[in-house]
Amino acid sequence: KLREMIVASRMERALTKAEILELYLNSIYLGRGTWGIEMAARSYFGKPAKALSALEGALLAALAKGPNYFNPDHHPERARERLAYVLGRMRDDAMIDAAAANAVLPQLVEYRPTRRDFGFHFVDHIAREAKLVAGLDTLTNSSYTVRSTVNSALQRVVEATLQEGLARYELN
Repeated sequence: KLREMIVASRMERALTKAEILELYLNSIYLGRGTWGIEMAARSYFGKPAKALSALEGALLAALAKGPNYFNPDHHPERARERLAYVLGRMRDDAMIDAAAANAVLPQLVEYRPTRRDFGFHFVDHIAREAKLVAGLDTLTNSSYTVRSTVNSALQRVVEATLQEGLARYELN
């Protein structure tokens, strides 16, 4: 915790609050295998983040608390409740008018799951390590084969247990 406080203090001195928020929003996981607002906007709505309506932006903001728990594809009622909360806060802060604060889920583009349905964090870690070891800026310029130690059955069980624990935690 002490190390986190030191890093946070240094970040606050070096960056503005808007820059810190931008860094956070560009790296947060928002479900559907997406990281960052731009990627999530394209996955959920099929358009860039700057083209989102206030309602669509509110849905992405609602996902930040629990992208899997509030996933509109799998839990539309939870997503609707969380969206109502976010819209209510936006209304209270005079960012939208009362008429715009109705909790209606915006139209989502069809979601086609990726082939891989587990181990996203592990794969991201492996990709970072592979780039570092190979000295590459990106792994998408050429074809690479990376072998790892992941046990897919165990990874699925661990992630399911984690999601169950997070869902129980979020209900408190």
